[in-house]
Amino acid sequence: MNHNGKILAASAIDGMIHMFDMSASLQITGWPAHDSAVSSVLFGPDETSIFSLGTDGKIFEWSLQNQGQVLWSRDCSRFCRWESIGTSRYEMALDSNGRRLLVTSDSVRSPIYQVQGHMTGFKTIPHSAAITTVDWHRTLPIFLIGLTRFNKQVNGSLQDHPREQLIWVPLMPIVLVMDNKIE
Repeated sequence: MNHNGKILAASAIDGMIHMFDMSASLQITGWPAHDSAVSSVLFGPDETSIFSLGTDGKIFEWSLQNQGQVLWSRDCSRFCRWESIGTSRYEMALDSNGRRLLVTSDSVRSPIYQVQGHMTGFKTIPHSAAITTVDWHRTLPIFLIGLTRFNKQVNGSLQDHPREQLIWVPLMPIVLVMDNKIE
């Protein structure tokens, strides 16, 4: 939903993104976004674009002024293995400036992409379980990740019971090392 709650962006299993006018209760537009189901959509920071994450492992930023035009894209399939979880539910979150995109992951690391920038991205520090939810602080350069761990020992018996854990992580300055040179 956009900032004032008037427009809803919805994803679909047919790869479409649909836009609805909430006051009129009508679909106002839609377009094919992915070759498979769309797992997550979110408005860009100035609401002139929409980001989509598909089960095809692709992330797209779509222009809302020129419908169907891709402004930015990345492949996150190495972090999001749809067949391994049996569901197509992954999430993404933009920082308050709209410059960094954080994506959930099957891995113990989660990708952080620099949107419209020169850097292709980096990863969070490793954690002890897959990252199941992500979000950014509204004003500070820190993000929230959620992990789901399974407890094997419950009341003396061995069972799989999920236990969620939320962690605030500061975004540290990144130093890129390429060919033994610091850039």
